[in-house]
Amino acid sequence: MSTPSRWARRIGLAVGIFVGAAATGCAALQRGGRDPVERSLRRADALYKKRAEPGQLEAAIQAYLDASGIDPDDTRVLGRLARAYVLRADLGTADPLTDYGTAREFGLRCLSLQPAFSGQVAAAGGRVTPKAVAQIQGDQLDCLRWTSIAWSRLALARGPGMSLDFAAIDALGARTLALSGNDADGTGALSRGLSLAVVPRVMGPDLDGALQQLRAAADKAPDRLSRQVDLAVYGLHRVNKAEERALLEAVAAAELTALGTGTPEAPEAPEDRAARARARRQLGLPVEAPPGDGLPVEALPGDGVPVEARPGEGLPGASADPDEAAPPAP
Repeated sequence: MSTPSRWARRIGLAVGIFVGAAATGCAALQRGGRDPVERSLRRADALYKKRAEPGQLEAAIQAYLDASGIDPDDTRVLGRLARAYVLRADLGTADPLTDYGTAREFGLRCLSLQPAFSGQVAAAGGRVTPKAVAQIQGDQLDCLRWTSIAWSRLALARGPGMSLDFAAIDALGARTLALSGNDADGTGALSRGLSLAVVPRVMGPDLDGALQQLRAAADKAPDRLSRQVDLAVYGLHRVNKAEERALLEAVAAAELTALGTGTPEAPEAPEDRAARARARRQLGLPVEAPPGDGLPVEALPGDGVPVEARPGEGLPGASADPDEAAPPAP
């Protein structure tokens, strides 16, 4: 015969199971669509997927900002905002320097939600140090990769003499690659390659490492023309100018494909269109105006001088050649 205490234990266990199941069910319902942030994210993601159409990228950014207004500390939203601003900077439809900076800030805000990272930054007087970057874990990989890419592109756009952030940029790129596992889409390699390409020759850059990582990024995403241009401009330029020119010529003549289809039909992926424009400007070739909204590519700031006349590329404030500018004195 069961004792009262045994019955109490059984009842307590049943209640615990019921409460646990109810909590799990509520969480599932939230994930299934009742969470307002999740709803906003789905809407924003749908707009982002249509970014080849006029106005959709701007609408996606606004939708991500709306989601951030619901929960400013949602890492999914912050990571997507960093990604979207990097893309808008790459396209040059606004001010690239401002957009890269905004992408970096959203990424750093996301990373700072991890107490170990933010604690190290605070201890260093607000500076992002290699010790702080070492605290970042795999669950923040999405924010990490876009923070790294945004910061590297911002430094490359400004020019090597305009940044004192080489240690932070290098650490972010290395950490991104380390946490990327097999790096199936090559984003980790891209992050690392760009972070190595930032360093001017006077500081002893790892040119072979930059070339290796940028080539790996391009090989893992062969249909992405932006990877080919990054490989040419930031990887091959300082080691093999003949291969750089050949790759740029191939991109300049490439047939654009529809976003996400791999077939030559409209609408074209805006990233590919911008990459082909970059290649043509590097070669001194005329650049067609893109369809839809945004600045015409002829009016984009920065690169526009043929490879022979001005190696590399940059935006206002950038040096003429990555190897000719020394970092500013402390």
